[in-house]
Amino acid sequence: MLERRLVPSCWAFNEMVRKLSEIGNLVQANAVLIILLDRGFLPDEITYSHLIEGYGKKKGEFHKVLKFYYEIENRSLSPELLVYASLIRSFCLRGKVEEAEKIFEDYERTFTGPNCVQLRDIDCKPL
Repeated sequence: MLERRLVPSCWAFNEMVRKLSEIGNLVQANAVLIILLDRGFLPDEITYSHLIEGYGKKKGEFHKVLKFYYEIENRSLSPELLVYASLIRSFCLRGKVEEAEKIFEDYERTFTGPNCVQLRDIDCKPL
């Protein structure tokens, strides 16, 4: 896309980050993030949720889950349900159930209640 001098939208960058994170290619996902920043786009909650999801599954990289969450807070973005679900799932995958419960409680304080459709699939079994 970039070789053809097409300017991708933030949605296109998010889709690239999502797919790369899904397949565990976090080096490339970060490269896309850098391109996104270089092109003047700022990552949004969706970008961060994909990165949190990817790093949450990668052994030895859990500190980056927290890094992205703190970036959301520092940029004064409002974490959406997708971010909360990604955080909870990431904590659970690492066996950090108490921390996952704290994130869930924060979600409940922030919003009116859990969205069963998206939060029902969170599996709290460690890797």
